[in-house]
Amino acid sequence: MSLTCLDSRAAHQASSVAVSALIGALFFSGGCNTKSRRDASARPRVTCDDAAHDFGDVVQGERLTHGFRLRNAGSAPLRIDGVAPSYGCAAVKPPEWIRPHEGADLDVACETDGRQDRFADKLVVHSNDPVVPELTLEVAARVEPLLALASRTADLRTTFGETTSQDVELTGRLAMAARLAIGSVDPPGPEVEIVAGDRGKPERVRLTLAGTRVGRHAGQVSVTTGLEKPRALTLLYSSEVLGNLAVDPTNPYIDLRAPQPAGVVVHVSSRRGDFRLDDARVIEGPFETTVARDQTTHGYSVGVRIDASRIPEGERGLLGKLRLTSNDPAEPRKDVPLFAFGALN
Repeated sequence: MSLTCLDSRAAHQASSVAVSALIGALFFSGGCNTKSRRDASARPRVTCDDAAHDFGDVVQGERLTHGFRLRNAGSAPLRIDGVAPSYGCAAVKPPEWIRPHEGADLDVACETDGRQDRFADKLVVHSNDPVVPELTLEVAARVEPLLALASRTADLRTTFGETTSQDVELTGRLAMAARLAIGSVDPPGPEVEIVAGDRGKPERVRLTLAGTRVGRHAGQVSVTTGLEKPRALTLLYSSEVLGNLAVDPTNPYIDLRAPQPAGVVVHVSSRRGDFRLDDARVIEGPFETTVARDQTTHGYSVGVRIDASRIPEGERGLLGKLRLTSNDPAEPRKDVPLFAFGALN
C-alpha cells in the first residue's frame, strides 16, 4: 500500500473522531442547559390547609393552642424565616424547613388573661416563597371573663347645678362571689361608691357627678375584688359639666395675610335670660377688642383685632388670650384662646 493511501485513511479517521467529539459536546451541553433551566424554575410555594381557626367559647385564663398545617406545594425547599406574633398569640417552635410536596405543623398558643368578649388576632408567616413571602394566619375566640366590669368606661355629662350618676355592673363566672371595695380614684373627680346587688344580682360600681365646676376631666377608678384572681379591676371615666355660656367660635383665628385691620368677631351668649357681659379684654398677646350688643342672639359681639404696632418684625404666628367677665354664676370669668398665623400684610 502506498504512503499516500495511508495518510488519506488516517485523515479520515481523525475527522470522524472530531465530529463525534463535537456531537458529544453539543449533546452534553444541551443536557446541562436543560438541567439549569429546570433548577432555575424550581421554587417553593407555601400553603395552609386552613388559614383561619375559631376556638369558639372559652373561659378567661385558658391557654388556647392550635396546629396549622403548612405545606410546600413547590419544587424547592421552603424556608420558614419567622412568624410575627399578634397581641396575645405566638408560634411555638415553628419548623425551619419544609421539603417539596411535604407538610409540617405550625403550633400556635394564645393567652386569654386580661381578655374578654370576642377577639380576632393575626399571625404572619415569613418564608422564602417568592410569590407569597408573607402568609397570614387568623385565630378568633369568644372569651367569657372570670370577673369583669360590664363596661370598661363610664361617661358622665351634666349641666352646671345638676347631678348625674351611672352604674357599672359586674359580669363573669365569679361576679356573685366578688366583694368590691374602692381602691383609688385618680384624679379625684366623680364620687364613687359600691352598691349592693338586689334580686340575686352582683354588686356594682356607681359614679356620681355633681355639676359644681364647668369643664372636662378624665381619669380612672380602681376597685379591689376580694378574690385571688383578679385582685382588682379598673374603670376609665370621663366627665363634663356644661356651663351656660356659648362662645362662637371657641378658638378664634385671625389670618394675618388679610387686609388690615385683620380681625375676627366672637359671639358670646348664655342660656340665662339675665346674662350680662361686664368686660371683654385681652390679657395676653398683641390684640385689642371692641364690644357691642348682639340683638340677634340677645348676647354680645366681641371684635378682636391685631394691634399691628405691637407685632415684632417678621413674626408669622401669634398667641393670645381673651378674658370674658360676666354675671354668669358658673363661669364668672372665662378665658378664650386667640390665634393668629401668616405673614402680616
